[in-house]
Amino acid sequence: MRLSSIFIILILCLGSACWTSKNNGIPSDMILTAFGGDSSRLYAGGFGAIFASNDQGTHWTRLGELSPSARVNSILVKQNQVLLATTDGIFYSSNQGQSFQKSNRGITLINPNDPNSYPSVNQLALSNQKVFAAALTGLYCSDQFGQNWYLCSPLPHGGNGLEIVPAEGVTVHNDGSIWAGMQQNGVYQSHDAGVTWVNQSAGLDLRVVLAASHLKSCGQYLYLSDQGRVFYKNVANQSNWTEHPLEERSMMIDMTCDANRIWFGLHSTDRGLNGPTWKDVFIADVGGGALDSLDSGFSGQIGGLFLLGDQLYVGGSKGVQVTDAYP
Repeated sequence: MRLSSIFIILILCLGSACWTSKNNGIPSDMILTAFGGDSSRLYAGGFGAIFASNDQGTHWTRLGELSPSARVNSILVKQNQVLLATTDGIFYSSNQGQSFQKSNRGITLINPNDPNSYPSVNQLALSNQKVFAAALTGLYCSDQFGQNWYLCSPLPHGGNGLEIVPAEGVTVHNDGSIWAGMQQNGVYQSHDAGVTWVNQSAGLDLRVVLAASHLKSCGQYLYLSDQGRVFYKNVANQSNWTEHPLEERSMMIDMTCDANRIWFGLHSTDRGLNGPTWKDVFIADVGGGALDSLDSGFSGQIGGLFLLGDQLYVGGSKGVQVTDAYP
């Protein structure tokens, strides 16, 4: 009977993705929201905590402490240096995360009268030696890997000439151009490392332009998520933005991609007593391909996705779960 059960499990895994939990060293109540690094040292961040693994997630070690309420939104790694974008500003480490310090010099505070009112930072991107940070108080650049910042926003001021426009997302395309999603103003592209910008919002409806958010570079394509919806454009041929169809009544939580494929973490917009009525991970061809579910044994709510070689890492309310990215 035991052999039969094992055989059935193996058959199920051959036909679809199977998930493995990799939570050794991660507390059971930790919700993970972001990944960064590479196969030699992988980082995972959650609420008030950051972890590292030197064996691709088999074992995790908790690193330097963050603010208890700081949710990690983005992780950027350069040799021994680590930058974290969080809901409580930016944290920097020079020693592979053994210790962190706040690194927000030059970033405008939410409240000028409160020196601790650091803005939420949504996404980080690295272009050559320059770091870009999409923050609630604008888009910022650093030439010293986050130790000092200056405003390099497409729209440094709002319509009244005073208010700084929030930056929702930033990424570097494989052609070297920088792309930034600006709240209430759409998507902008820069070919000179953020010195000048051109609006690239053609094809986006007003709702998306008002809340252009998380950006991903996927080969010749660029992807944009907007509070549940997803849009893409072919940068090489300068096409307009087109919506990538998702499941009905779903919300996109996070995405990751390579040059040819994209993975979406989706939650149902219908909610029950324990949250969304369903959660799923899908794979599709970039450029609008049909969705194919990878949810065979996946559990918990989705927090963040990360592609490492041929493995897909998904963080969330059940820690880290891993599956073959190309089933």
